Parts: sequence; C-alpha cells; structure tokens
Amino acid sequence: RCIRHVRLNSKVDSILRNFDEVKIISADCSIHSIQKVKSVKDLCAIGGGGTSMGSVIEKVDKMRPDVILTISDGYTDWNTKPTKAHQITLLTTNYSRPPFGVSIFI
Repeated sequence: RCIRHVRLNSKVDSILRNFDEVKIISADCSIHSIQKVKSVKDLCAIGGGGTSMGSVIEKVDKMRPDVILTISDGYTDWNTKPTKAHQITLLTTNYSRPPFGVSIFI
C-alpha cells in the first residue's frame, strides 16, 4: 500500500531539492523498504500503523547517515538516546515528539 500525502510531499520535496540523492526508509515497527529517490515523484512510503520509531531510528542511525528525517503522526515510542546523525521529525499531530533533535509540526 503506497501512502501519498500532499502536505508531506511538499515538505519532503523541498528537502530533496537540496540533495543529489536521498535514501528513503519506509518503516513502522520494522524497516519495509529502502528507496533511493531524487524527487518526491519517486517516493512511495509503505507502512500502516503499529509504529515503533524508537527501534527503527536506532537501526537507521547504525547505517551512519548524516540526517535522519522522520515523518510521523506522533503515536509512537521514540528513541531513548540521541542519534549520531542530525534528527529531524515532521509531525502531523502534536500528540508526542521525540526527546532529541528538531521537531516541525506541519
């Protein structure tokens, strides 16, 4: 199931324009896919609830990215320690936010 969200797509597209290529990791409780994208048109987020971003963020941080950009409704547990990568979270609700990094409500 491919999830498309107009508000999120515009935010993600503005971020993608600053990079040649970005790896997008679709996850909820585990990693479902890793996609290399150059444009939001290439993006297909896969997931569907039951989210546990804390463990996913810790796994992604071990991949040694420069930035971890998380998109969430906030109905999740978050990582319990800071990441080595810069952590940015786009939130669609104000239910919760991670204790580390920058959170942006959209």
